[in-house]
Amino acid sequence: MTNSKSVLLCSCKTQLGGDKMINSNKLKGRMKEKGVTQAALAKYLKISQPTCCQKLNNTRQLTLDEANGICEILDISPEHFGSYFFIQ
Repeated sequence: MTNSKSVLLCSCKTQLGGDKMINSNKLKGRMKEKGVTQAALAKYLKISQPTCCQKLNNTRQLTLDEANGICEILDISPEHFGSYFFIQ
């Protein structure tokens, strides 16, 4: 599934106030629901598994292309993008 809408670049670094940008628990839950392992996700994104783990755990930046790739493999619609990649 290709997302036709443009999405904002998301940063997985800690924001001021200690909040995270990526909703790790929700993404990991979706991965489990869809049967996608971190190894499979890393391969799909063409990154190493440790790098994928760091990105999912908010310790490395996630690029827009990676976020879109995650949406494609996990079938996340543009309408639900924000709930996975922007948390308050």
